[in-house]
Amino acid sequence: MCDPTIAAMFGALVRRFGGVEASAALIEARMGACSKSTISKEISGQAMVSIEHVRALEDALGSYPITMMLFERVSESERRRAGDLRALAARTTVASAEAVAAVIKAFSDESPDPTRALPHERAEIITRMREARGLINDIIAAAEGVDE
Repeated sequence: MCDPTIAAMFGALVRRFGGVEASAALIEARMGACSKSTISKEISGQAMVSIEHVRALEDALGSYPITMMLFERVSESERRRAGDLRALAARTTVASAEAVAAVIKAFSDESPDPTRALPHERAEIITRMREARGLINDIIAAAEGVDE
């Protein structure tokens, strides 16, 4: 199944170009092979919409709604990924402190056996450390994504 939003947008491009038959003819001329049934299946969501089919119709119409939607999706992802380094640093500081605290607690008088980390304590340590590591990875990604 195809993404319903892309299928609907592709259907709109096909209608704007003059319908399934005209679109299939354009794509066939550009790529060498395309049938009306392929276009119909892409519109209905029964088949994945080919990026080459999208390019052919968008180029012919001079309008790029699917390309722009995909670009905006990546742009938003990059903005989210970059985030605010200061806010990420603050969250990482808290998460790291909680992770280290879990280790210290496992070997403290609060533990039933302060000589070793018990299974439930190890699970807590692993959970907290993974959370901290995830935030550290976010900082790295954000730093890599920041333009100088």
